[in-house]
Amino acid sequence: MLRTLERAKIFLNSQSLGQHARSLVAQAQPSVDTKVKNEEIDALPYGSIPAFTRFQLTRRFLPGGKYFQKSFYEMHKLMREEFGDIVKFPAIFATPEMVWIFNVKDIEKMFRFEGPIPYRRTFETLQHYRKTIRPDIYGDYGSLFTEQGEKWYKMRTLVNPVLLKPTTVKLYIPQVDEIAKEFVEMILSKRDETNEVPAQFGDYINMWSLESITCISLNRRLGILNQNYHDENAEKLIKLIRAFLTDVYDFEVNPSVWKFYETKAFKKLMEVYDGMTNIILHYVDKAIEDIKAQPKADDHEESILEKLIKINKNAAVIMCVDSLIAGVDATSSASIGILYCLAKNQDKQDKLREELRKILPNKSDDLTPEKMRNMPYLRAVIKEGIRLYPPTAANTRAAGKDITLAGYQIPKGTEIVVASTLAHYDEQFFPQGRKFIPERWLKDNTDPECPRVKNANPFSFIPFGFGPRMCAGRRIAELEIEALLTRMIRDYRIEWHHSDLKIKSVMVNIPDGDLKFKITEV
Repeated sequence: MLRTLERAKIFLNSQSLGQHARSLVAQAQPSVDTKVKNEEIDALPYGSIPAFTRFQLTRRFLPGGKYFQKSFYEMHKLMREEFGDIVKFPAIFATPEMVWIFNVKDIEKMFRFEGPIPYRRTFETLQHYRKTIRPDIYGDYGSLFTEQGEKWYKMRTLVNPVLLKPTTVKLYIPQVDEIAKEFVEMILSKRDETNEVPAQFGDYINMWSLESITCISLNRRLGILNQNYHDENAEKLIKLIRAFLTDVYDFEVNPSVWKFYETKAFKKLMEVYDGMTNIILHYVDKAIEDIKAQPKADDHEESILEKLIKINKNAAVIMCVDSLIAGVDATSSASIGILYCLAKNQDKQDKLREELRKILPNKSDDLTPEKMRNMPYLRAVIKEGIRLYPPTAANTRAAGKDITLAGYQIPKGTEIVVASTLAHYDEQFFPQGRKFIPERWLKDNTDPECPRVKNANPFSFIPFGFGPRMCAGRRIAELEIEALLTRMIRDYRIEWHHSDLKIKSVMVNIPDGDLKFKITEV
């Protein structure tokens, strides 16, 4: 009986929270203040949050367990079905206790109260490498990945005007467009007699992503899409990034003893970090030489790298490494998911092609900022593809103050995992949520039969995060994907004639299986 009453109380609290979550951070009204105080008074203690035992948690991730080899989305769905809107993970080894939340209204409240300098769980192995092995490079400037507090805030303040300024990103449209064209040319040459691309299409997409990111962050082309060009450092960098993406999951997500004992695998990961640092340092040195050697026109606009070097050479190295770690696989994952959606929905692909050919009447037409502003359906396609196949499934924060979530008291500093992508399929926010309907994102959509997102809670779709620690490379990633889709869809039909795409979750969500798209000229 007591358990039933507690659940009833939690339900009532979560309902009233949802009605007022946004207004908590607006100009407060007396009634809202009263409601918040009532929620805090009625909230159940932190210790009564539904929780796994260490044995339960370990058992469920082992072979035969409930969560074994499940994607993040599947795991989150099962957890919510069993525990409700909130569940606590116990501390295991050196991993702290964490609270997972699933309700969009709680997610909104958590982000609204995170404060101006939020705490986010970092790549602790990367932090260890930078602080103990290479403080010569990473000692003075904090990484957006590994730092917290004032050191993080200092770095973010320095790079925000560089990475998030639209005029800066526009500088790279010609280069990114050219790279997309080169990728299409390369992948067409890989097709078999049925016009299907090789099963390892994902590797080629990673090459495109790496070439695009290094062009922007390092101000130079690696040439990895040119089969006749070989750069030993570029080839090493590709292998190191692949090794990082493969190995880091075991240390950052799975329970590990590395903080107590440095295993052979851990030492290998440190060597991967060191290799990446040394190669990036080499490229930054080369870029500095090139910048000094090139005469500057009166109307010269500085590149991202030039602006970062003006701050500090080591700051430039840090941001370049961070860009590779954050960008290559996430951008590739998003692009593959979008291409798959288009391949499975030919009517939407045709509609996108119609828009692209209207803006680019000739195949040889270049992308420009003006043309890209007039592609609303392309942007809607990207949003809808990322909604269905998000690169990441969760985010982490520490509670910025004592708050109430899902009817429970959450002390300041509690680590919170935000399982936000469950909302992507929630009919409450996205009617016909399993269907690929880019039109739902169009502002001028007047079709009464088409589902809309206009009235959905904005926190039901936050693929780049929210607040001060949202993704700093968002504009760059969007530019890269827009250019790729433009060059692949305008002149080619993408098809999929195999079983449904499966997703495997490592540090990001990646395809699990062959990617044999069929690509034909149209």
